[in-house]
Amino acid sequence: FGSPGRKFTHQVFARWYRAPELLFGAKQYGPAVDVWAAGCIFAELLLRRPFLQGNSDIDQLSKIFAALGTPKADQWP
Repeated sequence: FGSPGRKFTHQVFARWYRAPELLFGAKQYGPAVDVWAAGCIFAELLLRRPFLQGNSDIDQLSKIFAALGTPKADQWP
């Protein structure tokens, strides 16, 4: 599935739907970024408003961490 090892652009989604690894500028990523975006859309449907509305990549990350917690060193590759 997909193209393992292939480098991609990190700006593939609107900011509000980007996974943290994309906000950090990852050039290699997998289907997990699509799952993240689907989760954001699902939350938006439930809340009837966008879940995380950052004004910049840094602001988006801070909103993600505020809502879901900051990852610990052993959780982040």
